[in-house]
Amino acid sequence: MQLSPWNPTELLDIQRTFLESANAFNTEIMTMSGFLATDIIQTNHGYRLYADVPGVKLKNLHLSVDNGVMTLSGERHLHYDTKDKEVPVLNRQSGKFSMAYTLSDQIEYDKISAKVEDGVLIVDMPVSKQGHPNQIDIHITE
Repeated sequence: MQLSPWNPTELLDIQRTFLESANAFNTEIMTMSGFLATDIIQTNHGYRLYADVPGVKLKNLHLSVDNGVMTLSGERHLHYDTKDKEVPVLNRQSGKFSMAYTLSDQIEYDKISAKVEDGVLIVDMPVSKQGHPNQIDIHITE
């Protein structure tokens, strides 16, 4: 039996291919410091996005839709200053992040809702065959 080294980018390629073939979303990571883990699932009424945002304050999260592209952006800060200090282990990521998702034409933009529960952003995107506005800001609640 021959073993092959694990290549995490292959998993991302598989996920991207799946999303593109489903023709519901096309995900683009625009700028990131660290890795923002997200999942998109289909529900009875549309789609639901889960994004891990532990340590990100609500005032530092922004979610909007503009011309069919939903953008999730924000910033995570460390709770301490590492300047001029020795840091033996630094695994947690901080900084700005931004991800963009090309939405299906069937999603009702004006009915998208978002909330944060236990460090996870949950975005519900209902589906309809009716039209939708070109640009909206989505209010995120706790």
